[in-house]
Amino acid sequence: MPWWAWTGLFVIFAGLAGIIGAGMFAAGRFVGEGFDIFEEDARIALQRNPTIRARIGTIREMDMDWTATGNAPHPDDFVFKLKGDLGGGRVRARFETTDDGERIDQGMLRMNDGKEWPLAPDPGPDMALDADAGAETSGQDAPSETAEPQTDAEPSS
Repeated sequence: MPWWAWTGLFVIFAGLAGIIGAGMFAAGRFVGEGFDIFEEDARIALQRNPTIRARIGTIREMDMDWTATGNAPHPDDFVFKLKGDLGGGRVRARFETTDDGERIDQGMLRMNDGKEWPLAPDPGPDMALDADAGAETSGQDAPSETAEPQTDAEPSS
């Protein structure tokens, strides 16, 4: 086979590889953009949760724990590491997509000191975020049975 026949095959395969590579890049960008939108909606849902506001405060850093999310018991459960002005911890939350963004169906907050707190019911997107972060508590805002008893006194407002 003459040398120019090999050149033609090389050009054809290089062109196909370029087209496939560009398609994979575009698909990756599309998925990445979609995940960024989800992560922002998840941050908003977590920030409006009374348990998060009372224990973490204003969320300053939020990183997904990919391993824990992959090992979560339900496909809609996501695990995030949170740092806020009141403390830090890890939250596992089950998200439900609504017309207004994400809503937390259920979840658990595990603080860095090992205490666990069930997430209070999601107040919904209409709840104002400018209320005092420590003012809202619920009947569910107590440590879980597996957590150590709380020994430090909570400041009262």
